[in-house]
Amino acid sequence: MTMGTAGVLFAVVSLLSFLVACQGTKVYTVGDEAGWTLGYDYHKWAAGKKFHVGDTLVFNYFHNEMSVHNVVRVNATAYAKCVSDPNMGLYESGSDKVILNAPGHMWFICGTPGHCERGMKLKINVRKPHPNKRNTPSPAPAPTTEGIPASSPASSPASASAPASDPLFLKRLTWLPWH
Repeated sequence: MTMGTAGVLFAVVSLLSFLVACQGTKVYTVGDEAGWTLGYDYHKWAAGKKFHVGDTLVFNYFHNEMSVHNVVRVNATAYAKCVSDPNMGLYESGSDKVILNAPGHMWFICGTPGHCERGMKLKINVRKPHPNKRNTPSPAPAPTTEGIPASSPASSPASASAPASDPLFLKRLTWLPWH
């Protein structure tokens, strides 16, 4: 196998492994169709949802010079008091994506004066990563040399370091989960 072929094979395997690892994450639009706005019950919205590490929260809201909403990540005390200090992240794009990167509680408020007190606040509990049964491949079948003559390169010691010389190399790839 040439270095170029080995590099391409490594890149493909790496990409597929990454995609398999990402399966199972969810994207939650905070407030669903209403978005991040006044007059919405975010406590009720979050109830029953199971947020996991790797999931994403999307905060959609109207943001211009006349109506300034934002999203401020705060601690429990700031959440309870509706104050934006200390903030652990300020988002102001109007379509903010927050990746949940650690288990534990997370608190968000709108930092515009009076908005948190009027309900623009969200508290969630982030769980460990999604249990994804597709991420645990079934055991691979043991390779077989049945039907290969003893003098074949596949059974010689040199073949252990050169999988391309093994006639079963591509056949063995068929058990991999992405195939």
